[in-house]
Amino acid sequence: MDREGQDEATVATLRMRAGGGTRIAHGLDLGLQVLEQRRQRNKVSAILLLTDGQDGSCRSQLPQLLQRAGKLGCGIYAFGFGRDHDSELLREIGEQARTPFTYVEETALVREAFAGVVGGLSSVVAQQVQLSLRCQVQLKEVNTPFQVQREGESVATVTIPDIFAEERRDILVELSVPSGAGPASGSFALLEASARYVAVGEQEVLMQTPAVTMTVDRVDEPQTPEQEPDAEVADQRERWEVTRVLEEASKQSDEGHFEAAQQLLRNKRQALPKNRPVTEALSLELEDAEQRMANTMTWSTGAHEVKDATVMHQMQRCTNMFDNKSGIAKKSKGLYARTTQREWISKTAPSGAASSSAP
Repeated sequence: MDREGQDEATVATLRMRAGGGTRIAHGLDLGLQVLEQRRQRNKVSAILLLTDGQDGSCRSQLPQLLQRAGKLGCGIYAFGFGRDHDSELLREIGEQARTPFTYVEETALVREAFAGVVGGLSSVVAQQVQLSLRCQVQLKEVNTPFQVQREGESVATVTIPDIFAEERRDILVELSVPSGAGPASGSFALLEASARYVAVGEQEVLMQTPAVTMTVDRVDEPQTPEQEPDAEVADQRERWEVTRVLEEASKQSDEGHFEAAQQLLRNKRQALPKNRPVTEALSLELEDAEQRMANTMTWSTGAHEVKDATVMHQMQRCTNMFDNKSGIAKKSKGLYARTTQREWISKTAPSGAASSSAP
């Protein structure tokens, strides 16, 4: 943005007036109108949706609004401030928009949260990522929060809106391999994967990666000892399972079943492998959630943090590095915050602000 654009933005900001009440759908609609009417279009655009209140009337309007945002190639990043916002609604927005929902406990940390988003957006390297999966056996499940289009039992395409520099997206797939499938011996191809995406730079270029094949070797006799599971795959499986446990425990807590919610979290925490950076961070996440699900009082504010964390682990993306003071010191955000985000955050973070350490 040049000096003239900055001045126009400042004037527009000064003209804003609070009219009272919370109208989330109306605010999102106005933001989309601005993007639809803009004279110049950037390669990367996003709307930051900020709220400190509740709007129970907007749910039915969200699908159409988020569809408009998708057609514009615009990300929607929801921020909930303080104790009185509707974190469940913002979580739903994040899941539908395929972006994180950010809970900001203290307004002093607003700039840091915004900086993490803007830093990430400034580093976008790929858009409209389409991961193609072609299997020689039944594709039982594609575990991802992103849009999945299935073609029969063995073909699927996963669409990811964008990727920040240094980010990764881990898509867990489950295959059904019958005992008689493939040749009696030798290598057998199970799955072929390739990606197509728009590379973001001075020129937008459509890129196609070479196909990568996953094979398995058939043997005549069972092998002893069995090969250990791949550590990286195991970590991502634990991440996905922890996300599902957090979702279920949140539902139990929303219904007032706090003991059942805490038991779910304890069981999963005890089952996590020890002495691995990823699972150590996930264990702390579960411990923090268990404290926040102790009773109605702790859950009244704890729900915001837990639902923020749930979407973060689903999307493998976060917007900040601070720990909210009401919980334990965690390491999860260090799994997802990338270099450019950290640099932007460090420039804007207030002195003395708490930050989570990298695993």
